Amino acid sequence: MLENSNIVRINISRFENELYGKNAIAKTLTDVNFPCSKQQLLKLIGDKQIEYRKGYLIRFRDAVRNCFSSDHIFDSSCDVISCISSYLDSMGLSDRFSRFW
Repeated sequence: MLENSNIVRINISRFENELYGKNAIAKTLTDVNFPCSKQQLLKLIGDKQIEYRKGYLIRFRDAVRNCFSSDHIFDSSCDVISCISSYLDSMGLSDRFSRFW
């Protein structure tokens, strides 16, 4: 049996509000009801900023603007996340390991 002095406790509370990459996009979409048109999505959350990588902010509007046509309907938050992530990955802004950088 281990004594309490041998237990290592890790304080993760400093990470609670730190979301990057796809997690940051998902958090931004929590109040959106799907399916949702691109125009509705931009109207609802277009001016919000996402910290896609630590210290690197993107405007939601700028990322979504480059996804599909203006009349596109997103069926789920996964569609939006995939679209934005693909666009940002093509710009060299991959969120790989972004939780830790």
